[in-house]
Amino acid sequence: PLGNAHVAAHHSFRGRWLMFAVGQLVRPKTKAPGVYQVVRLLPASADGVSVYLIRSARGAERIAGHDELKRA
Repeated sequence: PLGNAHVAAHHSFRGRWLMFAVGQLVRPKTKAPGVYQVVRLLPASADGVSVYLIRSARGAERIAGHDELKRA
């Protein structure tokens, strides 16, 4: 199940500024409704966008860039 997440404005990881922390709850800005939890930070995209592995409460996982997500 999804739990309460530590929320902060920005995080630094290996020289990158991140919008979301592992454990934080987010919502996709697009089609997929519901709340997801950030599971892992993935390598940045070619244009430098931070990419995250996120998981729904039902266990469905997807990959999303920080520009595709908002705080839950």
